[in-house]
Amino acid sequence: MYYDRFTKLCEMKGVRPGAVSKATGVSSATLTSWKQGKYTPKPDKLQKIADYFGVSLDFLMEKSDFMQCPNCGFTYSPFSEIDIKAHADFHDRYERAASAYGYVPSESVAREARESFIKDFRNTSKSDSERIEAYEEFLKYDFLLDVIQAGYSPTIDKDKHDYREISALRIGYRTPEGLINAIRKRHGMSPIEDGYYENPEIAEWVQETFDDPDMHFLYKMKQKMTPERFKKHLEFMEDSYRLENPDDDFGC
Repeated sequence: MYYDRFTKLCEMKGVRPGAVSKATGVSSATLTSWKQGKYTPKPDKLQKIADYFGVSLDFLMEKSDFMQCPNCGFTYSPFSEIDIKAHADFHDRYERAASAYGYVPSESVAREARESFIKDFRNTSKSDSERIEAYEEFLKYDFLLDVIQAGYSPTIDKDKHDYREISALRIGYRTPEGLINAIRKRHGMSPIEDGYYENPEIAEWVQETFDDPDMHFLYKMKQKMTPERFKKHLEFMEDSYRLENPDDDFGC
Protein backbone atom coordinates (compact mmCIF):
# COMPACT_ATOMS: atom_id res chain seq x y z
CA MET A 1 0.00 0.00 0.00
CA TYR A 2 1.22 3.50 -0.97
CA TYR A 3 4.24 2.07 -2.83
CA ASP A 4 2.99 3.42 -6.17
CA ARG A 5 3.06 6.92 -4.67
CA PHE A 6 6.57 6.25 -3.40
CA THR A 7 7.62 5.17 -6.90
CA LYS A 8 6.14 8.33 -8.39
CA LEU A 9 8.07 10.47 -5.94
CA CYS A 10 11.29 8.67 -6.79
CA GLU A 11 10.67 9.40 -10.49
CA MET A 12 9.93 13.06 -9.78
CA LYS A 13 13.09 13.47 -7.72
CA GLY A 14 15.19 11.33 -10.06
CA VAL A 15 16.41 8.94 -7.37
CA ARG A 16 16.41 5.18 -6.81
CA PRO A 17 14.93 3.50 -3.72
CA GLY A 18 18.45 2.71 -2.55
CA ALA A 19 19.25 6.42 -2.29
CA VAL A 20 16.09 6.94 -0.23
CA SER A 21 17.09 4.09 2.06
CA LYS A 22 20.53 5.56 2.61
CA ALA A 23 19.23 9.09 3.26
CA THR A 24 16.35 8.14 5.58
CA GLY A 25 17.75 5.10 7.40
CA VAL A 26 14.76 3.02 6.28
CA SER A 27 16.32 -0.34 5.34
CA SER A 28 16.33 -1.66 1.78
CA ALA A 29 14.68 -4.82 3.10
CA THR A 30 11.78 -2.74 4.38
CA LEU A 31 11.39 -1.01 1.00
CA THR A 32 11.57 -4.34 -0.82
CA SER A 33 8.90 -5.87 1.43
CA TRP A 34 6.82 -2.75 0.88
CA LYS A 35 7.13 -3.12 -2.89
CA GLN A 36 6.09 -6.79 -2.68
CA GLY A 37 3.04 -5.92 -0.63
CA LYS A 38 4.23 -7.94 2.34
CA TYR A 39 4.78 -5.04 4.69
CA THR A 40 3.82 -1.42 5.08
CA PRO A 41 6.41 0.75 6.86
CA LYS A 42 5.43 2.02 10.28
CA PRO A 43 4.22 5.65 10.58
CA ASP A 44 7.58 6.94 11.84
CA LYS A 45 9.36 5.45 8.82
CA LEU A 46 6.72 6.76 6.43
CA GLN A 47 7.23 10.20 7.96
CA LYS A 48 10.97 10.01 7.31
CA ILE A 49 10.28 9.14 3.68
CA ALA A 50 7.73 11.97 3.36
CA ASP A 51 10.22 14.43 4.88
CA TYR A 52 12.90 13.26 2.45
CA PHE A 53 10.67 14.10 -0.51
CA GLY A 54 9.36 17.30 1.07
CA VAL A 55 5.73 16.18 0.99
CA SER A 56 3.07 15.65 3.62
CA LEU A 57 2.38 12.26 5.12
CA ASP A 58 -1.13 12.49 3.68
CA PHE A 59 0.33 12.84 0.19
CA LEU A 60 2.62 9.84 0.63
CA MET A 61 -0.27 7.77 2.00
CA GLU A 62 -2.46 8.78 -0.97
CA LYS A 63 -4.93 10.66 1.22
CA SER A 64 -4.27 13.78 -0.85
CA ASP A 65 -3.16 14.38 -4.43
CA PHE A 66 -1.76 17.81 -3.61
CA MET A 67 1.74 18.65 -2.46
CA GLN A 68 3.44 21.89 -1.46
CA CYS A 69 6.71 22.98 -3.02
CA PRO A 70 9.22 23.15 -0.13
CA ASN A 71 10.87 26.21 -1.71
CA CYS A 72 8.16 28.51 -3.06
CA GLY A 73 5.26 27.09 -1.01
CA PHE A 74 3.00 26.62 -4.06
CA THR A 75 0.36 23.89 -3.56
CA TYR A 76 -0.33 21.80 -6.64
CA SER A 77 -1.02 18.32 -7.98
CA PRO A 78 2.01 16.71 -9.65
CA PHE A 79 -0.46 14.56 -11.59
CA SER A 80 -2.01 17.53 -13.40
CA GLU A 81 -0.23 19.10 -16.37
CA ILE A 82 -2.05 22.39 -15.72
CA ASP A 83 -0.93 22.40 -12.09
CA ILE A 84 2.63 21.49 -13.04
CA LYS A 85 2.77 24.40 -15.50
CA ALA A 86 1.24 26.79 -12.96
CA HIS A 87 3.78 25.73 -10.37
CA ALA A 88 6.67 26.13 -12.80
CA ASP A 89 5.54 29.69 -13.62
CA PHE A 90 5.02 30.61 -9.97
CA HIS A 91 8.31 29.02 -8.92
CA ASP A 92 10.19 30.98 -11.58
CA ARG A 93 8.74 34.27 -10.33
CA TYR A 94 9.50 33.28 -6.75
CA GLU A 95 13.14 32.49 -7.60
CA ARG A 96 13.58 35.82 -9.39
CA ALA A 97 12.13 37.68 -6.40
CA ALA A 98 14.34 35.71 -4.01
CA SER A 99 17.36 36.53 -6.16
CA ALA A 100 16.48 40.24 -6.09
CA TYR A 101 15.49 40.55 -2.41
CA GLY A 102 16.99 37.56 -0.63
CA TYR A 103 14.73 35.50 1.61
CA VAL A 104 11.06 35.67 0.60
CA PRO A 105 8.71 33.83 3.02
CA SER A 106 5.20 32.61 2.39
CA GLU A 107 2.43 35.18 2.66
CA SER A 108 1.18 33.75 5.97
CA VAL A 109 4.67 33.86 7.51
CA ALA A 110 5.28 37.40 6.25
CA ARG A 111 1.92 38.61 7.54
CA GLU A 112 2.42 37.00 10.96
CA ALA A 113 5.90 38.51 11.29
CA ARG A 114 4.66 41.92 10.17
CA GLU A 115 1.92 41.95 12.81
CA SER A 116 4.29 40.73 15.52
CA PHE A 117 6.86 43.46 14.87
CA ILE A 118 4.34 46.27 14.60
CA LYS A 119 2.96 45.21 18.01
CA ASP A 120 6.49 45.42 19.40
CA PHE A 121 6.88 48.86 17.87
CA ARG A 122 3.68 50.07 19.53
CA ASN A 123 4.71 48.64 22.90
CA THR A 124 5.52 51.70 24.98
CA SER A 125 7.21 49.59 27.68
CA LYS A 126 10.09 48.84 25.29
CA SER A 127 13.08 51.14 24.86
CA ASP A 128 13.35 53.45 21.86
CA SER A 129 16.14 51.32 20.39
CA GLU A 130 14.03 48.18 20.70
CA ARG A 131 11.06 49.91 19.09
CA ILE A 132 13.19 51.24 16.24
CA GLU A 133 14.56 47.77 15.51
CA ALA A 134 11.03 46.37 15.63
CA TYR A 135 9.92 49.01 13.13
CA GLU A 136 12.79 48.12 10.80
CA GLU A 137 11.64 44.49 10.88
CA PHE A 138 8.07 45.65 10.26
CA LEU A 139 9.26 47.56 7.18
CA LYS A 140 11.05 44.44 5.94
CA TYR A 141 8.04 42.15 6.18
CA ASP A 142 5.54 44.78 5.04
CA PHE A 143 7.67 45.23 1.92
CA LEU A 144 7.85 41.47 1.37
CA LEU A 145 4.05 41.34 1.56
CA ASP A 146 3.92 43.93 -1.21
CA VAL A 147 6.28 41.74 -3.25
CA ILE A 148 4.17 38.65 -2.63
CA GLN A 149 0.87 40.37 -3.36
CA ALA A 150 2.32 41.74 -6.59
CA GLY A 151 2.91 38.17 -7.76
CA TYR A 152 6.51 38.05 -6.52
CA SER A 153 7.48 40.94 -8.73
CA PRO A 154 11.24 41.65 -8.58
CA THR A 155 10.72 45.29 -9.60
CA ILE A 156 9.27 46.83 -6.42
CA ASP A 157 11.49 49.55 -4.95
CA LYS A 158 12.30 48.98 -1.26
CA ASP A 159 13.45 52.57 -0.66
CA LYS A 160 10.20 54.00 -2.04
CA HIS A 161 8.18 51.59 0.07
CA ASP A 162 10.04 52.55 3.25
CA TYR A 163 9.80 56.27 2.47
CA ARG A 164 6.05 56.00 2.03
CA GLU A 165 5.53 54.07 5.27
CA ILE A 166 7.81 56.28 7.36
CA SER A 167 6.21 59.43 5.96
CA ALA A 168 2.85 58.12 7.12
CA LEU A 169 3.94 57.81 10.77
CA ARG A 170 1.93 60.21 12.92
CA ILE A 171 2.84 61.61 16.30
CA GLY A 172 0.70 60.09 19.01
CA TYR A 173 0.66 58.43 22.40
CA ARG A 174 2.42 55.39 20.94
CA THR A 175 4.72 57.19 18.50
CA PRO A 176 6.29 60.30 20.04
CA GLU A 177 8.00 62.84 17.83
CA GLY A 178 11.49 61.88 18.99
CA LEU A 179 10.97 58.25 18.03
CA ILE A 180 9.64 59.16 14.58
CA ASN A 181 12.54 61.51 13.97
CA ALA A 182 15.05 58.83 15.01
CA ILE A 183 13.54 56.52 12.40
CA ARG A 184 13.51 59.29 9.79
CA LYS A 185 17.16 60.10 10.51
CA ARG A 186 18.13 56.45 10.06
CA HIS A 187 16.60 56.59 6.59
CA GLY A 188 18.11 59.94 5.64
CA MET A 189 14.85 61.88 5.99
CA SER A 190 14.48 65.34 7.50
CA PRO A 191 12.90 65.64 10.96
CA ILE A 192 9.19 66.31 11.20
CA GLU A 193 9.62 69.86 12.48
CA ASP A 194 11.27 70.77 9.18
CA GLY A 195 8.00 70.14 7.39
CA TYR A 196 5.41 67.55 8.21
CA TYR A 197 4.64 65.50 5.10
CA GLU A 198 7.25 67.49 3.17
CA ASN A 199 6.48 65.63 -0.05
CA PRO A 200 3.14 66.73 -1.61
CA GLU A 201 2.54 63.27 -3.08
CA ILE A 202 3.07 61.64 0.31
CA ALA A 203 0.79 64.19 1.97
CA GLU A 204 -1.96 63.39 -0.53
CA TRP A 205 -1.46 59.65 -0.05
CA VAL A 206 -1.64 59.96 3.74
CA GLN A 207 -4.75 62.13 3.49
CA GLU A 208 -6.51 59.59 1.29
CA THR A 209 -5.32 56.63 3.34
CA PHE A 210 -6.23 57.85 6.80
CA ASP A 211 -9.06 60.22 5.90
CA ASP A 212 -8.36 62.34 8.96
CA PRO A 213 -8.72 66.03 8.00
CA ASP A 214 -8.90 67.24 11.62
CA MET A 215 -5.50 65.73 12.39
CA HIS A 216 -3.95 67.31 9.32
CA PHE A 217 -5.43 70.69 10.25
CA LEU A 218 -3.97 70.38 13.75
CA TYR A 219 -0.47 69.88 12.36
CA LYS A 220 -0.88 72.89 10.10
CA MET A 221 -1.71 74.97 13.20
CA LYS A 222 1.11 73.48 15.28
CA GLN A 223 3.50 76.40 14.77
CA LYS A 224 0.89 78.82 16.16
CA MET A 225 0.38 76.87 19.40
CA THR A 226 2.45 76.44 22.53
CA PRO A 227 3.79 72.88 22.99
CA GLU A 228 1.45 72.37 25.95
CA ARG A 229 -1.63 73.45 24.02
CA PHE A 230 -0.69 71.35 21.02
CA LYS A 231 -0.20 68.29 23.25
CA LYS A 232 -3.62 68.76 24.88
CA HIS A 233 -5.34 69.10 21.50
CA LEU A 234 -3.54 66.02 20.21
CA GLU A 235 -4.43 63.90 23.24
CA PHE A 236 -8.08 64.96 23.02
CA MET A 237 -8.28 64.09 19.32
CA GLU A 238 -6.56 60.77 19.81
CA ASP A 239 -8.87 59.77 22.68
CA SER A 240 -11.91 60.67 20.57
CA TYR A 241 -10.57 58.86 17.56
CA ARG A 242 -9.76 55.67 19.50
CA LEU A 243 -13.27 55.56 20.96
CA GLU A 244 -14.79 55.82 17.48
CA ASN A 245 -12.25 53.55 15.76
CA PRO A 246 -11.08 50.87 18.24
CA ASP A 247 -9.63 48.64 15.52
CA ASP A 248 -7.54 51.30 13.74
CA ASP A 249 -3.78 51.02 14.19
CA PHE A 250 -3.69 54.84 14.40
CA GLY A 251 -0.66 55.38 12.23
CA CYS A 252 1.34 52.75 14.15
